[in-house]
Amino acid sequence: MFAPLGWLKGPGARRVYRSIHASGQFDARWYRNHYLGKASLTDALWHYLDRGWQQGYDPSPHFDTSHYIESSIDVQSSGINPLFHFIEYGHEERRAPVRSPLQTLRHYFPDATPLEMFRIPSEHTDRVTAIVDNYTPATSDGDWANTWAAAMKSPLVGSRPLRVLSRVSDFSAVAHSIEHFRQEFSFPSEQLELVNAHELGKRASFSITAGEHFLATSWTSALAISQLAPAENLWAITGSVNSSDVGPLNTNDALLAAQSHEHQKRATHKALTVPERLVPQSDAQQRVLVVTDRDHRFTYCHTMRALEDLMLKDASLEKALSVSVAGEEVAPISLAERPLRVVDPTIQAYDLVINASPDRIKHPRVIDVIDHGGNDLVNLAQRLQDELAELRPNAGATT
Repeated sequence: MFAPLGWLKGPGARRVYRSIHASGQFDARWYRNHYLGKASLTDALWHYLDRGWQQGYDPSPHFDTSHYIESSIDVQSSGINPLFHFIEYGHEERRAPVRSPLQTLRHYFPDATPLEMFRIPSEHTDRVTAIVDNYTPATSDGDWANTWAAAMKSPLVGSRPLRVLSRVSDFSAVAHSIEHFRQEFSFPSEQLELVNAHELGKRASFSITAGEHFLATSWTSALAISQLAPAENLWAITGSVNSSDVGPLNTNDALLAAQSHEHQKRATHKALTVPERLVPQSDAQQRVLVVTDRDHRFTYCHTMRALEDLMLKDASLEKALSVSVAGEEVAPISLAERPLRVVDPTIQAYDLVINASPDRIKHPRVIDVIDHGGNDLVNLAQRLQDELAELRPNAGATT
């Protein structure tokens, strides 16, 4: 039924309504269950058009409103309904209706997003740029002594200029602490530059020179700088709580730190039974289910990235797998530009379950990503490849 008040808004509004309704890309039942509650007389589509999309509501599990707006500057500036834009223009332009695994990781953990940099060819200053963010340990305990001691006393810095890019929400705390310890360590003020990168926003860019060194202070900043310079110019603060040092950046250490951070959140004894599927020989696709929860989002994103990498490297694998996701507060996501279905894990039968949650999964073939017995994220890609090769014995090894 059409919403009378909405229908009076004019022919433009009616055209948008008809276009989306005819496309079949608005799931009224799903939208009503997620956002409207007991408002059963409300026209779900008109609610989405009138106010829902501006509140970040999604029209279905297969379209991410906030992602589409954030990734489309023209949609932001025009104020056009994002789903209507996708139907009329974005689909033909191959714009993504949902986030990729990498985009999902950066959505959940903005501090892991690489800073925008531009090179100044004429300058050759051998500078050190340190990144502090909301996952730097000092932001939670307030003790910046080890962070600034490691940076200012490190042979890496020495007489080099030190630029600190702060992504921390509370910039005043960073500014106060760095000035306090600059004086305590007798670090020259003319050698130090502090930049409030958080205030400048996502689209800010920063200059770098050919000899720039980068220093990470957290697992998120380690991921953020991992592609900004050659390996020999990438560094990280390492060591214990009471003693920090600077050493070469190791992204595997960042993965393990992220994994450890999430594993401290919640233990569970919950068990979930997923039906087993008996696959006929003629069946061309293998059904894979990825299970996650809201407390292990990094583990989930890393799992999806590893799975996507395997599918992109092996075209036959992409065609052979039908992947679905299940779990608490699962955001829409794609693999190899293919949006995935969000499902009830107990209804359909599956050939393989990839468990990126702390729950115990009852199924004959389960890959437990979270450590239930000595496994970790560093070896996940190889474990996935081996298990998928066994699942498809006639397909040959993935490359």
